[in-house]
Amino acid sequence: MSGSFPAVPAESTESLRIPANRLRELTARALEAAGADAEAATSLAGSLIRSNLRGVDSHGFMRFGEYLKAIRQGRIVPAARPTVSIDDGPFVLVNGNRCFGQIAARFATLYAIEKVRQNGLTLAMVNNVVHVGRLGEYVELAAERGHIALAWCNGGPRGGNVAPFGGRAGALGTNPVAFGIPAGDRPPIIADFSTSIAAEGKIRLMAQAERLMPEPWVIDADGNPSVNPHDLYSGGAILPMAGHKGFALGLLVEILGGILAGEGCASLGENPGNGFVILILDSGRVRPREEFGLRVDKVIETVKAIPPASGFPQVLVPGEPELATQAERDIAGIPVSRETWRQFKEAASSVGVEVYDQTSEDVVDL
Repeated sequence: MSGSFPAVPAESTESLRIPANRLRELTARALEAAGADAEAATSLAGSLIRSNLRGVDSHGFMRFGEYLKAIRQGRIVPAARPTVSIDDGPFVLVNGNRCFGQIAARFATLYAIEKVRQNGLTLAMVNNVVHVGRLGEYVELAAERGHIALAWCNGGPRGGNVAPFGGRAGALGTNPVAFGIPAGDRPPIIADFSTSIAAEGKIRLMAQAERLMPEPWVIDADGNPSVNPHDLYSGGAILPMAGHKGFALGLLVEILGGILAGEGCASLGENPGNGFVILILDSGRVRPREEFGLRVDKVIETVKAIPPASGFPQVLVPGEPELATQAERDIAGIPVSRETWRQFKEAASSVGVEVYDQTSEDVVDL
């Protein structure tokens, strides 16, 4: 392990609390200044800040600088819109046309939801986009409408930044998996996780905040386990989640998004954006939807009734921690490290949007 900075709490005196509305408005303004039309800027800013509110800061407004760079490279065309390349019964392929990935993934998901009414299930895929954001957003769209959804998404960089199990260099992207299951009276079950031990964006945030990781999430350039996030960006790689199991899932996602959706494979030396795949199923085609929802509620209630282990206040099902985080951040604001805030302000300023720390209503020291 290299580096000497200390581990510090996520919400320390080096952090700020910024109201969600303020961040949403600033992000939309910056996106418009970068070339997005008002509709795309508003939609994308909403998606990014929803990620922050849910506690998935790695997929929140911190991505603006990355998207701005992709715009300047021509990898994102901010005024572009997705189009349908294949519409064949239950199969849909959407060409993102280099638009913002969130726009294309949302379009494909809603398109697939409409087709589920006809087919009972739909497999929709998206290619030709850079980054679709938080995968859980799309399975949640389906689950809120009473459908079961499973989603996968492969990505870059070229050569990969996640080591295969037993390897000492990158081969795959972080390749997340998500699913959404509708319930009855309860919120849907929403799970969203990378097949690596942590998302790259989460490690990047730790590097920006000069924080050590809680355990070795990466290997350094020599293949040694490390808790220093900077080692990832100095020739290292992220470890797969749960060893060989995470590697197996990551390989599945590489093939679905990279080959089936046609976005390309980091493992083959290509430089893919995100190959997005979502499968949506209408549970009502198998059993009455109300009965399905009530049975899911009972499963959730049974699981949550298990006595908590030492150190845990209660058992939570997937989606509950994110909803709790949103409830807290809606009131207290979104915690942002000073370095992340500085980078956002710098990127916004480069497109003519000046961000000032003028009042305690805009930026609050923790």
